Amino acid sequence: MANKVPRVLIVDDESFIVTELGEYLAHKGVDVLYADSGNAALALLSAQRETPLTHMVVDLRMPPPDGFAVIEAVAGSGAPAPVIVAVSGHASAGDEQRARDLGAVHFLPKPYDLGALTRIIRGEV
Repeated sequence: MANKVPRVLIVDDESFIVTELGEYLAHKGVDVLYADSGNAALALLSAQRETPLTHMVVDLRMPPPDGFAVIEAVAGSGAPAPVIVAVSGHASAGDEQRARDLGAVHFLPKPYDLGALTRIIRGEV
């Protein structure tokens, strides 16, 4: 992603995670947007069509619509999709594969490996 500032949407219903991760990424030079629910993420995405996202970090386990529904909506929208990073602290055995089948490119367990997430956002992975 040379010369392009990454734009990342963090979608998580745990506000402290959104705040801490957002501050970390902003310190790394990333343009960060936040959504605390699946509905907020979908509304924000529809409003951001003029300035597309490069990445989206989505918690899979949230109240409906959960992260799976958000990934499916984004991947199936017909618009260019950001690189989707699915995350979960409570993933079941098939969650990673299900997220990938819906359109996620990466999966990270919580707590985040911030180095791995940074490499993904910088396009190094």
